[in-house]
Amino acid sequence: IAYYSRTFTATGDFIVSSGGTVDILVVGGGGSGGRSTGYYQGGGGAGGAHVETGITFAAKTYTITVGDGGAVRTSNGQNNGSSSTITATGFTTRTGYGGGGGGGGGAGQGGIGSDTSEATDGGGGGGASGNWGDSAGGSSSTYNGGDADGSSGSSWAAGGGGGAGGAGHDGDEAGTKDSYGGLGITNTYSTGGTGFYSGGGGGAARFHSSVGGDGNGNYNAGAGGTAGYDPGTAKNAGANQGGGGGGPGGANDGGSGGSGIVVIRWAPGAIVDGSSDGTARSY
Repeated sequence: IAYYSRTFTATGDFIVSSGGTVDILVVGGGGSGGRSTGYYQGGGGAGGAHVETGITFAAKTYTITVGDGGAVRTSNGQNNGSSSTITATGFTTRTGYGGGGGGGGGAGQGGIGSDTSEATDGGGGGGASGNWGDSAGGSSSTYNGGDADGSSGSSWAAGGGGGAGGAGHDGDEAGTKDSYGGLGITNTYSTGGTGFYSGGGGGAARFHSSVGGDGNGNYNAGAGGTAGYDPGTAKNAGANQGGGGGGPGGANDGGSGGSGIVVIRWAPGAIVDGSSDGTARSY
């Protein structure tokens, strides 16, 4: 056995009976896609991903909070994701911030935490495109949402949401930019195999559909719609990967963001785990 891990997909307690050093992954919830009465809305920003190694965990109880993704948006606007945290008395809180919602009839939302200059901010939501013009993607100190383009020629292409590993793709009137959501990150802490987290949601466009996570479906980020195509459940990001929701075309609902996840891993003998919450693994 190289490592033990405990994975939290819902809020709970991590109980350390004997302290030592651990590695952590803390991913916030992704933002929803935007929603408006028509035209093309931005993809949701991904939840921020905090990865840290060699942290000292003393013998105590740590409260694990797993952030929700932004809910399906059924009225004009967007819903940000919420943050995931590890907290305890006398311990510096570790946070993966929630992602910003995609533009719904306007600019995308900034990633939560974007005023803190943290490397773990949520990604910014993509901008929307419509007869009012083209709006900018939301800002983040990690990766911004993509900007919208195309209103001058009625080709209307919204921006994709920012990911934890790359900015959301811009929309483009000429069709040379694809409105994809930004790249996420990979991490092996939960199972020892590659996990995919925090891909941005795809933005909607009149003439092309888009996908999240820089085109990599393993991130399970939401897909964007077109003039005649609504992705249905594919615009909703998958659970516990922190992806952004997809932006809809027309007066359809914005896709939901994916919930976050918290993973703690340690080498054999490093700590004694007295927890009952979460899922314990060894690999």
